[in-house]
Amino acid sequence: MTSPYLTDFFVLNGGYLSIPVLISLLFFFKKRSEWNDLGKIALVPGIFGVYEPLIFGLPVMLNPILFIPLIATPIITTTLSYFAMASGLVPLTTGVALPYTMPLVISGAIVTNSIRGAILQLLLLILLAFMWYVFLKVLDGQKTQTEKESLTHE
Repeated sequence: MTSPYLTDFFVLNGGYLSIPVLISLLFFFKKRSEWNDLGKIALVPGIFGVYEPLIFGLPVMLNPILFIPLIATPIITTTLSYFAMASGLVPLTTGVALPYTMPLVISGAIVTNSIRGAILQLLLLILLAFMWYVFLKVLDGQKTQTEKESLTHE
């Protein structure tokens, strides 16, 4: 089970799965227009696996709040994917070569030659969306509090 396709399509999803989720979630924070604008800017490059506009624009890097889900997502996806495949719930990856830009869910079905691979990717997406949402909500609350404090000091 050391196939590179397990890591490419189920584990390294800290970027591959998690960052598209983060881009999508930015559209839900309507009161934070800079996040909405950043989501629009990062959307097209993100479709092709280029996440730098989001990583450095939000910023995800060097942000103590967003550092937690950034580090936790590959750990979660590794653990869940490994146990799903080791237990036989999801077939092992077949070794078929796919570009990393293959859309989610489709890639899961192709690399495992089963719809269960697609379902696993979909479940990981839902879990990561919930996790990122919680941390974005904390960051939003922190930014709102900072803005209120700066207004009262003026």
